[in-house]
Amino acid sequence: MHEPPERRVMRTFAQALAAVDRVIVAPERTPSGGDLQAAVVAGASREMVMALHRVLTDEAVAEFEAAFSWAGGVMAPAGIPSSVRLPAAAAPRLEKAAQQLKASSYSPDEIVTGPIVEVRHEPDNPFGEISVQTVRRGRQTEVRVRLRAGQLLETFDWARDGRSVVCEGRVRRIPGRPLMIDEPRRVQPLDETYLPTAAPPPTASDTDG
Repeated sequence: MHEPPERRVMRTFAQALAAVDRVIVAPERTPSGGDLQAAVVAGASREMVMALHRVLTDEAVAEFEAAFSWAGGVMAPAGIPSSVRLPAAAAPRLEKAAQQLKASSYSPDEIVTGPIVEVRHEPDNPFGEISVQTVRRGRQTEVRVRLRAGQLLETFDWARDGRSVVCEGRVRRIPGRPLMIDEPRRVQPLDETYLPTAAPPPTASDTDG
């Protein structure tokens, strides 16, 4: 089932908040560039992080909390927490992350996110396709992604469960035909991309004396 624009806006906001929590607020360390890129892919931005920082630095605010309740008629998106809570103590981390994001740049044409609306495979064909509903240059569209047949069953499970995906690769445009990613560098559930990476193990100098 296709995702209405209003649902996409709210889903993206929820995923962005969850990414900010998991990547910037929860870890007891400074996020890496890869962590921040994953948060951006999920929908976070420097402006959003700065806005959250302003809220949490208000003397009257002890914490910021957002809860999500999904209307019926369209499957509720999977992989998103029912609520996100950010404590005021997280304000310095948000400020530092905003400074890191200021110097970052990403290529949105190489990354497609959204729900899977079609899984296609013809018998005996070693390849199949998924269609991902997304927004490019402010317009809703679909991008097809070519995958090996063995990968399609997993993507069908993601589509059935209502999990949005992220696909990275060069988007090919041919007049009169759908947008296409022929050789994706990655295809995975969006909610898995902003899990923070593990902190590096302690060195000898960290553990001595």
